[in-house]
Amino acid sequence: MTSILIPVYNYDVRTLVAELLRQIRDVEEECEIICFDDASDDKFLNLNKEIAGLDNVLYTELETNLGRAKIRNRLAAAASGDYLIFIDSDVSILAGDFVRRYIESIGECEVVVGGLAYTPDRPEEQRKLLRWKYGMEREQLSAKTRSENPYFTFLGSNFLITKQLLMGIKFDETFERRYGYEDILLGLKLKDLGINILHIDNPVQHDGLESAEEYLHKVDESVQNLAMLIREDKLDQGVRLMRTYQILKGFGARKLFSICYRKNKDKWIANLKSDNPNIRNLDMYKLGKLIEEMAVK
Repeated sequence: MTSILIPVYNYDVRTLVAELLRQIRDVEEECEIICFDDASDDKFLNLNKEIAGLDNVLYTELETNLGRAKIRNRLAAAASGDYLIFIDSDVSILAGDFVRRYIESIGECEVVVGGLAYTPDRPEEQRKLLRWKYGMEREQLSAKTRSENPYFTFLGSNFLITKQLLMGIKFDETFERRYGYEDILLGLKLKDLGINILHIDNPVQHDGLESAEEYLHKVDESVQNLAMLIREDKLDQGVRLMRTYQILKGFGARKLFSICYRKNKDKWIANLKSDNPNIRNLDMYKLGKLIEEMAVK
């Protein structure tokens, strides 16, 4: 059996689940869909209740928010399948044979990553441009490109893994409800164990674009997580932001860049919230935030 696992938070998953149900009727493999709602607002709880009575669907509402890592571990523990397909709730399925592609990859590798895509159409809302542009430039990668750096392009929003393997390593729950680096930590665990990752072109489209303000808040949380991981020596030089920080540290240039950051931060943020956000400014903002976080004793 294969279990399709969807952590749900403040998103309407009815269309996603309907499409997955349509596709699993066309495969010989027995499949189930498990959705855990991570304490969403009532608006979304009322909408998603409709999937609770569907065949092959288990829908559960959690009373308290567990966060990105813990809910994924809870989903895996509840799964009946030997193979797990994780999909985020704020995505849409692009290929009519999405499930079949994963089923056919079973046996090739213990971990298969399908990738992420974004609509080529520019969002009408200016506030969503930053998240869309970042996704287009940094996350929408072909299987060939991802395979060149397989562990650091691992994405928890769309992948297949054996249950036995995931239950042995699990998503790191250190950060509880803070955003960022759960995917990379799992990828590094796989690297340390010598587990190969097969990257295929089987993307889902990320539809749940946050506003620039919401996304920058998540960026701040992710930088806090990164600083903690650096202090605990849990990462290696494959993380680009960490590598850049270490280079500055080696040249004794952290203080100089920190001055640049304080001088330009407001200008960078204004650009990132504008109708023409420059992702290079986001890189500079992240680096400045990391230097600040690392300076905190």
